[in-house]
Amino acid sequence: MPEREHESITTARIGQNNFRLLLLNEYDSTCSMVGIDEPKLLLANHIKAGHYSNYTEKVPSKNEILLSAMFDKLFDQGLIIFYG
Repeated sequence: MPEREHESITTARIGQNNFRLLLLNEYDSTCSMVGIDEPKLLLANHIKAGHYSNYTEKVPSKNEILLSAMFDKLFDQGLIIFYG
């Protein structure tokens, strides 16, 4: 019988969970787009991508948004954009 599970290794940016917790607090645990208020479904994002941002833009500022998983995926794929 074939294996049904495998071990995987992931990489996470240091401080990402703290960034998410900060945004959950700042946005009252609510999606900026549609008002979903279930923290399990919300993801923290930088509006200007990290690899294009300087250090100041990467730390909590106005370059952040809290999105539900669906809008996070649309944003990551470039299907929606935000202007500051």
